[in-house]
Amino acid sequence: MKIKLFEQFISESEGLWVYSDNNKDRVKIKNFIDKGKYYAEWDEQAGGFWFPESPENWDKLENELAKKFNKLGITSYRFEASV
Repeated sequence: MKIKLFEQFISESEGLWVYSDNNKDRVKIKNFIDKGKYYAEWDEQAGGFWFPESPENWDKLENELAKKFNKLGITSYRFEASV
């Protein structure tokens, strides 16, 4: 039931998705989220991490995450907006 509620919450909320086609980088992203100041949820069905954020902050968040990911050697990722 929690998963269904979470999926409904995501579908009704704005945010930034982060996807990685590489399992090694996906693990690095998860570890970064677990240790960092950012909040995100993993969505198994979508295959990505969802960062709840309002549209006016997406560019800033995307730039911050890209810098952090690059420092950590995470090379396989892409961002998508969710409205």
